Amino acid sequence: MAQIIKKENQPEEKVEIKEKEVLAEEVQNDRILEETTEVKEENIPEVKELDKVLLPTKEQREIDALKADNKAKDEKINELSQMMEKMQAQMDAFMKGAIGNSSLSSKQDSEDVLVGCRCIYGAVLATSDDRLSFKFECDEEKYMNSDDLKELFRDSKRNVKGNFENDIFYFVDDKYYKEFKIKKRVDLSPDNIARILCLPSWEMIEEFNALTNNKLNFPLMHEFQYQVVKMLVKNDKRLSNWSYDNRHKLEEYIGQKFDNLLASVGALELLGRKKYNK
Repeated sequence: MAQIIKKENQPEEKVEIKEKEVLAEEVQNDRILEETTEVKEENIPEVKELDKVLLPTKEQREIDALKADNKAKDEKINELSQMMEKMQAQMDAFMKGAIGNSSLSSKQDSEDVLVGCRCIYGAVLATSDDRLSFKFECDEEKYMNSDDLKELFRDSKRNVKGNFENDIFYFVDDKYYKEFKIKKRVDLSPDNIARILCLPSWEMIEEFNALTNNKLNFPLMHEFQYQVVKMLVKNDKRLSNWSYDNRHKLEEYIGQKFDNLLASVGALELLGRKKYNK
């Protein structure tokens, strides 16, 4: 009985083993298929990524190199700009201190200088922008700060220095001509005017020509005449030796009588005898 059961069960065991083998083979095949599919799927994006990451062209490399070069230059320029700003700030601070010290020193070294005006109508010493302006009446003398005078002389537009050279304005103390480096070219002082007028007639004319460049320097000829007018208004004693003949010859040479000049400018009223008879 036991033997019959053994014979009947033997084929069933073989079938069952065969089925397991087949099943295992199918599972193995499925695994291989899945792994192959995964490999293919994994390789697909890698291929796409390789397609995207292309090597740069020569033109692109040159552009990148230029960008890098420009960036380096910009950084250098910024660095230099910062250095320049620091240097400028230091320079400004230095100049501010230097100017402050210079101004302080200048104020300490400055002095008052007595200046006079000969112009019959009076005149003004001023800078071209009128920041400094000093009005003088005829024959007025007043003190001016030496720093103000230096600034006036530096301003060439108003020809302030020329007015001192031609003795329309003058320093009461002659030492300031040298100090301010002014060469006095003309002497319109009453002493010199009286000296010229009282020379022999031919010498008088020669001196007058030398002073007025043979009457070609009209402003100086004008000033000379009115210096004489002022002395006449003043009844200046220095003209006591001025002969009538000399006066007539000078008036004839100039082409103008001094009495007419006195009347034309209203010299007696303009100047006033009392002013000169104090």
